[in-house]
Amino acid sequence: MKIGTITYWDTDNNYGQVLQCFALIRFLKSLGHDAFLIRHTMTRHQSLLQKMLWWLSHFSLSRIKAGLTYRRMRKNMASDMNSINRNFAEFKRQYIPCTDQLYSQEELMHMPPKADAYICGSDQIWGEPNPVMMLQFAPDGTHCIAFAASMGGVEFNDHDATTFKNYLKRFSLITLREQSGVEYCQKIGISAARLFPDPTLMLSARVYRQIYHDQQVTTQAKPYLLIYLLGNPSMINVDDVFHYAATHQLDVKYVAAQGGKDDYEKIYPTVPEWLSLIDNADCIVTNSYHGTIFSLIFNTPFLTIPLVGTFARMNKRIDSLLSHFGLTDRIYKDSLEPLGTAVDFEPFIKQRAADAEMVTHVLTETLS
Repeated sequence: MKIGTITYWDTDNNYGQVLQCFALIRFLKSLGHDAFLIRHTMTRHQSLLQKMLWWLSHFSLSRIKAGLTYRRMRKNMASDMNSINRNFAEFKRQYIPCTDQLYSQEELMHMPPKADAYICGSDQIWGEPNPVMMLQFAPDGTHCIAFAASMGGVEFNDHDATTFKNYLKRFSLITLREQSGVEYCQKIGISAARLFPDPTLMLSARVYRQIYHDQQVTTQAKPYLLIYLLGNPSMINVDDVFHYAATHQLDVKYVAAQGGKDDYEKIYPTVPEWLSLIDNADCIVTNSYHGTIFSLIFNTPFLTIPLVGTFARMNKRIDSLLSHFGLTDRIYKDSLEPLGTAVDFEPFIKQRAADAEMVTHVLTETLS
């Protein structure tokens, strides 16, 4: 079956975004499907007035001001990283089959690429009821499937909730990657919504290792602690991580993405190098959802640092992920010392295998 996928894809520094895009297509291909990414422009569909109304319906004035301040700060940080090339374009070219055409929303609505089914997901594609991310361009008679879509902890106002619900009427299968998203869908009357794992969890560590072996990545000398932080404000000071590493005779490899900025030296790996860094680290400190996932996949000891401020709502995805695998003790509270304790990955290994079997069965039945 020919399947077109829609998700976020145009990043040049977010490893999780590009790997979830890769993983869904690779998984679909493993089931015998001809899957490809539909490249589309990443413009939001709302007008300025709609955006202002959305913000006013979700946040207090103080939170809006804080959010705008942070957006300005992050834009300034990102400008310092424009010259950094992590070769994401090369990874996409080599590993993600996609449309030659870059579609606008209007082009998708009038003449989408031909496929027997369309799948949206994963990532935080449902932070708003966007018609592209909710497959409203799919021709009548084709399957529409949401694969582990995320709402990023957002709950819509009444108008957006109605739009969101109407968009989902044509879906054959609705799955989300956080329990909070499933519960919200059920709350507004979408009873068929269910929990699915992020697509990166559908591939084995062997698949990811093959990527960095194929690229002849040089393994970093041990022992080292890997820091992988997105630009969102977190519950920890980087100084504390470096102090912990020095106390435990660990070198530090520090990867920052999305404009992270401080006085410490950083490295800017390619995607294959990033995978190797996680696989071979002695331990990992991260505030990233996919940083956590790949620590699990490679069975590398880790602590996940919660986000703070207006971004705290995004912690639901970590809570849901680690609760599912019985590993909430790997969420940072007030000490880094748990980094030195062994992690029992056996519950994760067993649950992941059960999840893969369930997803394969449900997807195969839906597409038959």
